[in-house]
Amino acid sequence: MSIELKAGATGPVLICHGAEHVLNIAAAEDNPWIDQGISLNPEPGDSLSIVAEPALGEYQKFLADGGQWKLKCPADGTDVDFNLQLQSEFSAQPYKVPFRLGDFRREILDERPPISAPVVGDKVVAAVQVGSFYTKKELENVEVEWLYDWKPVDRVPTGHSGWSSFVHQVLTAGEHQIMASVHSPYDDRPRKYIFPINVYLGSPWEQASLFINGERVAWNSPSVVLFRGQPNEVRIEAPFLQEKDISLGLMNPDGLSIEAAPAFEAWVPVPDGRTTWVVTPAGNKSGRITLKLSSKETAQAWEIPCAVLSLNLADEADVLVDGVEVPPTGNWFIRDKAQTVTLTVKSGSPLAGLPVTLSCVIKSGLNVSDVKSVPDFDSEQTTYSWAVTGNTGSGTFLLSLSGKGMTTPITLLDNTLLSNNLSDEATFSLDGATIPVGGAIFLGGDTKELNLAYKNGGFLVHAPLRLSMEPKSGLSPNDISSKPPLMQVVTAHNWMVTAAEAKWGTFDLVASFDDERAEIRTPTLQLMGDIRTELELWFKGRLVQSNDLLFPIRGDVSSLMLKLKPGSLIKTLQVKPEWGYHPPFGVELVPNVGVVRTVDSITGASWNLHCGNFPSVQGSFSIRFNFIDPMLPGFELSFILDPVS
Repeated sequence: MSIELKAGATGPVLICHGAEHVLNIAAAEDNPWIDQGISLNPEPGDSLSIVAEPALGEYQKFLADGGQWKLKCPADGTDVDFNLQLQSEFSAQPYKVPFRLGDFRREILDERPPISAPVVGDKVVAAVQVGSFYTKKELENVEVEWLYDWKPVDRVPTGHSGWSSFVHQVLTAGEHQIMASVHSPYDDRPRKYIFPINVYLGSPWEQASLFINGERVAWNSPSVVLFRGQPNEVRIEAPFLQEKDISLGLMNPDGLSIEAAPAFEAWVPVPDGRTTWVVTPAGNKSGRITLKLSSKETAQAWEIPCAVLSLNLADEADVLVDGVEVPPTGNWFIRDKAQTVTLTVKSGSPLAGLPVTLSCVIKSGLNVSDVKSVPDFDSEQTTYSWAVTGNTGSGTFLLSLSGKGMTTPITLLDNTLLSNNLSDEATFSLDGATIPVGGAIFLGGDTKELNLAYKNGGFLVHAPLRLSMEPKSGLSPNDISSKPPLMQVVTAHNWMVTAAEAKWGTFDLVASFDDERAEIRTPTLQLMGDIRTELELWFKGRLVQSNDLLFPIRGDVSSLMLKLKPGSLIKTLQVKPEWGYHPPFGVELVPNVGVVRTVDSITGASWNLHCGNFPSVQGSFSIRFNFIDPMLPGFELSFILDPVS
């Protein structure tokens, strides 16, 4: 369809999913771009699914009567606003054209007529299905205006499958019209459908009794259900037609495979004013039909709208929990947080209006009162939406949706209710040991195995959880890595967690559901790098490095001090010095090796290294500093005692 755009036009240009549009851009007579190269381009950074011919960014000559492009729009995708820019081959400012992609050209895809011969006082029901002109996609939330005898009566938006229904009580006899009108924004025109009806003052059929599968059908019932794959008994009792003939007709707009015995349209004698047909829908297709009772003695027929359905609810609808399909791991409910169970009618199914019941069966760990629903469990509903909430306990339960008269329900077998604090369901272990309340230490470069140890019945097993790292001080999220990766949803709760080297700080590890409904958090964990980066080392009053070779003097006392740097994340250290390479006779450390000292950032811990003045007091030795609280890798200082001062 052609789109004409002239300079100075305002408002977005409407284009449609699944359509191929021709865009014509005309210019004013004095436009300096005439006879120059122009191109149509997306805005910088935009990625569009529109295909253009000539291609976006390709120049064409801008003629006096304008330029033309074909725009091919994707059939699928969400509605979106975007801009295209008309660009000269020179450096002139681009001309911006706003577009809006959506389903803007609408049509009436299907219709459900009311009974054609109601009587005064009856309520009649008419419906239309609205969809895209190009893709035939059923459109939701499109307003339909309903008119009776050309007068507006109601506006009813379309539902999930594109249907809008109109209910109206007819009050006067004669020929009337019901009209549905849908506005199509693309061409700013309405799409209309007219249902003619002939209203009578009364009908002799009101004196008859109709039974389908043993249940009485009220006069002018909006819909009756027949199940495919099985015989359905249709019985009429009409004393006023005793000794007359009756036929059962079929209006079959959906082309269903359906048989009747006696055959449709055959005249059946009713000597006692009653007779029966067996109607059997076959095949795998559901849809709508109208049964039509006729008699040669009456001008009117009795039309009975019917929905033909499967006995298996899953053939007619899908189940969503909080708007998504049920995953293979089942549904996970968190205490006191409602989740919405929705039955979504499949395209083409006439299920809408059939009562459906949601039931709950406790499997383990719960009491019946621990799981509740609004509307209540085991109550028939036609809105097909339930808010299900669990409380108090943890355990498993079954949900079942049953259509009235159907033999096979939709069953959600695996539903688990958990605490909103997942630490009620499990504890973290690190390298096989429970993490103490005070936390645990990761040394730079360490890899530790993190697991969940289940408790409270083990109901958290196989839950879809992701692991995240939350820095608390000194770290960034990239300082911790994991296999499987952080933020990846997994059902096996085992992670190999690796800490970065040369980093210091604190962090939490958190396992949670993807939507963060519930979580379990480790005690605060510490990442510690090389302790030497946190320490000041003083020898004989001078600041030295741990890898320096140190020279005490024979016959002298050398001071040695360890002190935490100001601002260190570590507030105190417990250190125990030991001899590495044993010193020669006459060398002594005071306080002695093996004595635990406390190191802080104010006074530190000090020792005196006494070296004797004997000729034999010479050679190399070392002192190893072992850190015991917190337990950290130690380091060793090397010394050479030389007789030369």
